Parts: sequence; structure tokens; C-alpha cells
Amino acid sequence: MITIRANRKNKHIQVRIERLAEQSRTGIRQGFYRLGNDLVREARQLIIRPPKTGRLYRIPGRKRRHRASSPGQPPATLTGALQKSLDFQIKGADELEFGSRPQPGNSFQQKTIRYARRLEIGTGKMAARPYLKPAVKKANRNARRHFIAEIQKAHQ
Repeated sequence: MITIRANRKNKHIQVRIERLAEQSRTGIRQGFYRLGNDLVREARQLIIRPPKTGRLYRIPGRKRRHRASSPGQPPATLTGALQKSLDFQIKGADELEFGSRPQPGNSFQQKTIRYARRLEIGTGKMAARPYLKPAVKKANRNARRHFIAEIQKAHQ
């Protein structure tokens, strides 16, 4: 542990330490931003990427048939609402929230958010079709690299 007492001789050191802390917070926030973008991109890819091996069925009013996902696979996309709802939010320099988020005043997206939760963890009638946890696992590989690069960039 280092103790630095404020006096005229070491005021320059105090200013540098305060600036260092501020630069570190900025680098961490930028690292969270890059990680959040990776998470959203990866989750969207998991949803749209074939092959899905679930049931094949016809949707009224559409010519093409829809292939659903099997239990344990990421959900298959039909309307794109789940993909569009994926977002992240950075809170300070110590928290990143990632998941489905509704746009204000959009009741359809409110329903999508409830459905997204059911897809991720499952229900008594439907097995889970996780897409957030696998996205976190895949994006985790780059997280450390993002933070190191952004903190170093902030200190230059």
C-alpha cells in the first residue's frame, strides 16, 4: 500500500493519480461498450443462424413454411422482433446490462420481452431455447482483450 499525503511537494503526483483513475473509468466504459456490441451481435447471429431442427409448420397467410427450433437450440426467427429487442446499457464504470429491452410506448415489444424471458429459461410447457447465455460465453473470449485495449488507449 502506498500512502501519499497532500503537500506542495507531491501535488503533481496527486493530479496524475486522479487523472489515472478517470482515464481508467473511461477505458472500462469503452471496454463495456465494445463488449456490449459483441454480445448483441453474437445473440442475433445465434437467432438467425441455421440450421434449426424443430418442427416444420405452415403459417397462415404465408407461402413459405417455418422451421422452429428444437429444445436447447437458440430460438428460430419468424418476425425479427426478438432480434430487434436485443440491446445493452452501461451503468457507470462497473455494470453492463444485456438482454431484450422494449422501446418506450411499444406494447408489441412489451409482449416480446415477456416471450424472450420464457424462451431463455423455458416454462412448464416449453423447454428453454437459450440465446443470451451462449452469446455471453462466446463474447467472453474477447472481453479481456477489449478492456485491455481500451484502458491502454485511454492512458495514451
